[in-house]
Amino acid sequence: MSTTRNSPSKILYAMILGLLAGLIARGLVSSPEVLLPWINGLTKPIGTLFIRLILMLVIPLLVSALISGVLEAGTGKNLGKMGLRTLFIVIILSSLSVFIGLGIVNWIQPGRFVPQAAIQAMNHTLPPKIESKGIWENMLQIVPMNPLKEAAFAFDPKNSEGGIIAVMFFALFIGIAMLRVPEKEARPVREFFQSLFTISQRGLEIVLKLTPLAVACFLFNLGAQLGLEGFRLIGVYVAVVLAALLLHGVGVYSFVLIFGTNHHPIHFFKKTSEALLMAFSTASSNATLPKSLEVAEKKLNLPPSVARFVLTIGASANQNGTALFEGVTILFLAQVYGIDLSFAQQLQVAGLCILAGVGTAGVPSASIPFIAAVGAGVGIPLEGVTLILGVDRFLDMCRTTVNVGGDLVCAAVVARGDREKEDRVL
Repeated sequence: MSTTRNSPSKILYAMILGLLAGLIARGLVSSPEVLLPWINGLTKPIGTLFIRLILMLVIPLLVSALISGVLEAGTGKNLGKMGLRTLFIVIILSSLSVFIGLGIVNWIQPGRFVPQAAIQAMNHTLPPKIESKGIWENMLQIVPMNPLKEAAFAFDPKNSEGGIIAVMFFALFIGIAMLRVPEKEARPVREFFQSLFTISQRGLEIVLKLTPLAVACFLFNLGAQLGLEGFRLIGVYVAVVLAALLLHGVGVYSFVLIFGTNHHPIHFFKKTSEALLMAFSTASSNATLPKSLEVAEKKLNLPPSVARFVLTIGASANQNGTALFEGVTILFLAQVYGIDLSFAQQLQVAGLCILAGVGTAGVPSASIPFIAAVGAGVGIPLEGVTLILGVDRFLDMCRTTVNVGGDLVCAAVVARGDREKEDRVL
């Protein structure tokens, strides 16, 4: 889903060097505490700076992206039933992906594989326990009385209100309201948020140039303080993400193809293999769009009008794999830090992931600031996201493949509906 200036090789080398340096340092000292002056004085501040720079852009990025996403979906709505069918399928697929991910995480509980003592040693103090609230109380806090206050204290662990969830609700509400305003009157505000979205993207691209350095520091800390225990932590997490993506990308998509289209799953995946391989190699839905259009029209024989509309919208607003990944990661980090999320809190996380998959897709590496923001709202320390940065590039390639597959499945379902409608008319 993302495109960055950093090549995968740079991040891979930084990951290997940082982890090896941490493991070697751990092996040369009698106790991890001997390394704390180096960690606290050098590697940890660099990593903290990287996270703070990302979080600096979260509010303008999420607000402008969500409002722009709603407005873009609104243009599809004006096209009639095709837009409504597309939106319906997108929401269904995104919802299924998120709940599959959350179900697997709750079943396997990968975050429990590392003792809390090890996590405490790495971060010195565990985050405060977040008091569990009832469903209605959580629902009411989604609606902000003061959106500016919620934005200002979105990352404050002492904030007991809606935080980033309330900010996203506000952005969604404003986007929907703008659809009901005449285009001439809404144009200045629309252009402002679109410009803010573009500027925030460019700002994030600048920050992400520091990714190799930050990853090396994060992995050094992980190796120096957790030792080989860190391999088990990350390995189980990666396995869970891949299992969830595989179940959704093969199982759910095959079910939808069998009952919602005229395509056999095996033949469908063979015909779309070029687009899926390109999605995996580029980790970018937008970069894969030309190939997806070619595959949809020439190999799947979808009507050009349907393929161009659904795939263009899907490249920016149908991110099943990303929504699944975000839900899995947030619950994984909560388990790592011993945070027991109630059923209501998990439903909130699921809803936000679905919303983010529809409204904020297409942003380079948008998952990282989103995970940090939502994680902070449920008590996960901001540095928690550093645990997954080293493997994010590979997982980004995998989830982008699922994203592009979902776009093509959605286009096939919409195309069948259009053909059946033409047959009834004839």
